[in-house]
This record gives sequence, structure tokens and C-alpha cells, in this order.
Amino acid sequence: MRNTGARRANSRHAASTSPTAGAAAAARSNLAGAYAAAGDWDRAASSYERVLADFRRALGKEHPLTETVRKRLAAVRAG
Repeated sequence: MRNTGARRANSRHAASTSPTAGAAAAARSNLAGAYAAAGDWDRAASSYERVLADFRRALGKEHPLTETVRKRLAAVRAG
């Protein structure tokens, strides 16, 4: 196995995310969606901002989940 750089990068990524952190971010995303559905745009935006920061840090800027949250935040901000 020669791809030691990729294995190191994957192990660093695994160390930076935990099931608990991922579950907490998913729960905050669901909560943000509930706030948006209720018309509480400020709380929805605040929650989505936190989730977006978590996903960017854990998954990267171009991960599909990060992009989904970014789009939802933009929609909430647009009202």
C-alpha cells in the first residue's frame, strides 16, 4: 500500500469528527428547519450558521451536506 498520504488524511478527518458531533450538527439542522417552517427566520439563520460552520470544519466547503446547509441558510436569509 503506497497511498500513505491519503490514509493519513482520512485518519485526521476521522479524528476531527465524532458521531456525537455529527448527531449534534444534524439535530441543529433539523431545529433550524423547524424554526424556518414556523417563520422564525432569525433563529433559523442563527442555527444554520452554526451548522454550516460545523460542516465546513468537519466535512469541507464542497461536501454535499455543507452545500445543502449553505443553500438553506441563503433561502432563510432571503426570507
